[in-house]
Amino acid sequence: GGTIIEVGGKRNITYFVELAISLQIPVGFIYDIDSSDFAKDQKENEKEFNAILDSYEKNGVTIWHFDSNYETKLRDEFGEEAYQKYCSQYGGYSKAVRARMFAQDEKIPVPKFINPIIDWITN
Repeated sequence: GGTIIEVGGKRNITYFVELAISLQIPVGFIYDIDSSDFAKDQKENEKEFNAILDSYEKNGVTIWHFDSNYETKLRDEFGEEAYQKYCSQYGGYSKAVRARMFAQDEKIPVPKFINPIIDWITN
C-alpha cells in the first residue's frame, strides 16, 4: 500500500522526497512541468527546478509529470462537455481543490492517465 501526501506545491516536493529517501521509504511523485508555482517570468528557473526533480529518478524515485497542466489532461480525457459538467458541481473552488473533489467523487471516472500511478501505489 501507499500514502498520498499533498505537499502544497511543486517547490515543496524535494523536502518530502529527501525525507522518504533518508528513511528508505519507496517514493514517487507527480508534478506539472508548467505549474503556477512559478511566475511567467520565472520559466527558466522552473526548467532548472524540473531538472532537479527529474534527477531523483537516479535515486530510485518514481516520477510522473504532466507536459500540459492537469486540467488540460482532464479535458482531453473527459471531453469538454463532461469536464464542464464536473466543474459546475464544484464551482467556487480553486483548480487544485476542485481536482481533489473530482478524485473523491465516485460518480466521476478515474482518468486513464492516472492508472499507472494507482498501479504503482497498490503494488
